[in-house]
Amino acid sequence: MESQFKVGDIVIDREGGLRMKIAAVDKAAGTVRCTWTRGPAKHSRSFAPDALIMRAAKATPAK
Repeated sequence: MESQFKVGDIVIDREGGLRMKIAAVDKAAGTVRCTWTRGPAKHSRSFAPDALIMRAAKATPAK
């Protein structure tokens, strides 16, 4: 699997529009593990790469 995703990238779930951060890329299984928070709770789940959209713009640090 040749993935365009890298650990630390910000992606969006195609179904729900959920914004997540990539925690791991499993090339053998062909999945991408993402993490996100809802209030104080932290969540993690694996997705197929085609279920995710790469976020177009990256935030730039404030000076």
